Amino acid sequence: MNSMPPAPGPLPLPAPDLQVPDLPTPDPRSWGTAPDFAAMRALTAGLVVPGNASMYVMSALETSRELIRYSYYRYEFATVAVAQSLFALEHVLAERLGSDGPLGELIGRAAEDGLFSAGLAADLDDCRLLRDGLTRGARSSAAVTPIRAVARCAPSSTPSPCSSARPSPRKRSAETGWPGCTKNTGALCSPTASAGCPSREWS
Repeated sequence: MNSMPPAPGPLPLPAPDLQVPDLPTPDPRSWGTAPDFAAMRALTAGLVVPGNASMYVMSALETSRELIRYSYYRYEFATVAVAQSLFALEHVLAERLGSDGPLGELIGRAAEDGLFSAGLAADLDDCRLLRDGLTRGARSSAAVTPIRAVARCAPSSTPSPCSSARPSPRKRSAETGWPGCTKNTGALCSPTASAGCPSREWS
């Protein structure tokens, strides 16, 4: 009589269903900004975080840059990035001017002192008004496109890498530039500010 084969050991339990995490879906409002998420890095490549900025300023600017990148998945992040960049600007201006006044006042004083042009001051004040409008619910959080956010955020970092000492009246023109930075800073006063003093760009 043939013997029965040995009983097998405990059968392994079936593997649980693999939980595939939900992958973010590109926001259709961001279509045309970049062909894919990886290309968003190129869009923000000109935003270089100054290495000699304070940790607070670096964190604010890096967060703003990343918000622009991730606006590929959530369009509103671009507008939030503009508001975020103003934290860095306000911190730097308060330090340079020795004042803790409101941002609008700091921007006005900085323009009067020649820290940047009246045109750049107007652009920065527009960003301030956008931030204030978001706070009150008077502006849409989808008010700024990702490409425009790059242009709006770049000027917010312009004072940060330069000397903390206030410039003398003899060194306040666009021809002489800021103390510690390269000359020919005329491009710095454009809305994009990406072609100005290299140390002022952040990415």
